[in-house]
Amino acid sequence: MNFLFILYIIILLYCYIVILVYYYIIILLYHYIRRLCYYMIILLYHSIIILSVLLLFAYIIILYKQANPSITSRQDVKAALGPYNLEGRVRQKIQRWKMHGLPTKLVRQVVKSISVIERTCRPCMVSSFFRTLWNGWPTTSRMRTMSGAPKTQQCVLGCRGAEDRIEHYLVCKKVWAALEGRPPQGLGIHCSRQNITAMLLADASLTDVERMAIATAGYAIFRTVHCMRNGPPTLRALPIMRLHLAEGLRGSKARGIIMQSFSADFP
Repeated sequence: MNFLFILYIIILLYCYIVILVYYYIIILLYHYIRRLCYYMIILLYHSIIILSVLLLFAYIIILYKQANPSITSRQDVKAALGPYNLEGRVRQKIQRWKMHGLPTKLVRQVVKSISVIERTCRPCMVSSFFRTLWNGWPTTSRMRTMSGAPKTQQCVLGCRGAEDRIEHYLVCKKVWAALEGRPPQGLGIHCSRQNITAMLLADASLTDVERMAIATAGYAIFRTVHCMRNGPPTLRALPIMRLHLAEGLRGSKARGIIMQSFSADFP
């Protein structure tokens, strides 16, 4: 039997014994004590009853907490939520992009690319890739359904006739002018990768080096669009794009691998 339950029963029995004793004392001495003492004993009687009720509620709360322990650590959170199904989550998210190919193969390529960039790229680039794949950019195209949101605007990089949406920015000519350049001014990405499937790392023909370069490109594009949207109108997209490309590669394994691969192809 639970120790707390036994303790509660003992306290409760003690309270009721005290109540009975005071009750008989009141009956026996009612004619011999004054009214003031009588009311004091009555007050004590009710106080004991209230104490016993409070103890009961405290015991119920303790039992509830023991039956429903709070989740405090990250391991407890993971155990409570169960295993995370990355492939299922990716499959759900890529439906929005309407890419060509079998969904199963596309999902496998994206999951493979995630494992590559996690090992070689900086965490900010991995986070940026998820934000792109999850359609998390604050574009006017995405926010158009919000109350009071403006209509879909044009490309903030200056492309005429292009809308402010992720699908355009990933293949925008303004950013690809930097991506096709030779390192360190660019990433040396071939123009054949200028499509949504390759830029979301779902193309089966991508090499590991290209996956790293495209992940870096996605980070730089996101940062450039953010700067152009919120910065002064005098900013130019190409210098900012090159700046963020260098920042994305700084201190990562991907930088050395990309540079070495590019040097081997172009001695």
